[in-house]
Amino acid sequence: MTDSTTSELTATRSADLLAAVADLEVLALGGDRATPGPADTDEPSAYPGLVERISGLAGELGYTGLQSASLLFQDYLEIGCAQDSGSDAQLRAALQSWPGLVKGYLTSPPGTGAADALIRHLQLPLWDPPLMPEDVEMLQGLLREERPQSIEAQETPSVEA
Repeated sequence: MTDSTTSELTATRSADLLAAVADLEVLALGGDRATPGPADTDEPSAYPGLVERISGLAGELGYTGLQSASLLFQDYLEIGCAQDSGSDAQLRAALQSWPGLVKGYLTSPPGTGAADALIRHLQLPLWDPPLMPEDVEMLQGLLREERPQSIEAQETPSVEA
């Protein structure tokens, strides 16, 4: 692959990642999207499915910390929703806040606390089992080291006429 092809693929994947986060946000708030896709279903698996898509795209882009955090969140969703741990209001609030936290992480400059916000979300008492201290440390390292620049600050490829 040439450098321009790699840049175009990265830009496309970055746009796909932000679109998946936007879809998740709309789904979490109970709205409808303008374009058809995974978020336009009432199936209970739609939300975890979008979290899985975000995780996959994050991995493709080299965001291993975000990928790990998303996989952990997806596990918590399956456990939390199946065991009904916490109240419906707590679970709804957790579902509604996750997309904004991910978007904040992707679009904020390093050092703004966005990585810590993701970790704090994974430490909510709603999730069982709780996030172990060694997992917190590992996630902090991954989330902080993979952040050379925000996703929106990445150079987009130029289109030649």
